[in-house]
Amino acid sequence: MASQKTVLVGGATGRLGAVVPALLDRGHNVRALTRETGSPAAENLRELGAEVVYGDFDRPGGNVLGPSPRVEARVSTPSS
Repeated sequence: MASQKTVLVGGATGRLGAVVPALLDRGHNVRALTRETGSPAAENLRELGAEVVYGDFDRPGGNVLGPSPRVEARVSTPSS
């Protein structure tokens, strides 16, 4: 298996969140970025083992990297 990475998933409580279980199953750490950290979808990601953090790509200074900027990979789309 490849080395364990921390992967930032932008828009993780939306459609792109579908990649989170696969990343976790492969042994990666997932930092799930969302504007809605208290939503049911965010809670589901926490239960799976993801670290859920607030971030907003549309807002300058929107904390898009969460509390720790160290990530080895990022999954996002132009709209996330």
